[in-house]
Amino acid sequence: MSIRPGAPYADQVEDEGRTLIHEGHDCAKTIDVPNPKRIDQPRLNPGGSLTQNGLFAESAQRFKEKQAPPERVCVYEKIGPASGSLTACSI
Repeated sequence: MSIRPGAPYADQVEDEGRTLIHEGHDCAKTIDVPNPKRIDQPRLNPGGSLTQNGLFAESAQRFKEKQAPPERVCVYEKIGPASGSLTACSI
């Protein structure tokens, strides 16, 4: 995630740091998909396995339906072009 100016995603932190709004992962940029931002983020990989977005969505749905406790997630904030810094791990 990155909330620095010019970041490629529109991520946000709200509620004094208690709420994270993360845009998610884009699909790969290819000849067929020259601008990944213009299409929905995929839930499944071409081979049928879940993408990171799909894994997150299924976990959130299980919690919403009271089928599972919330999962612990670690959030890394992008601090430079090729680095990240552990910001928080929470449930």
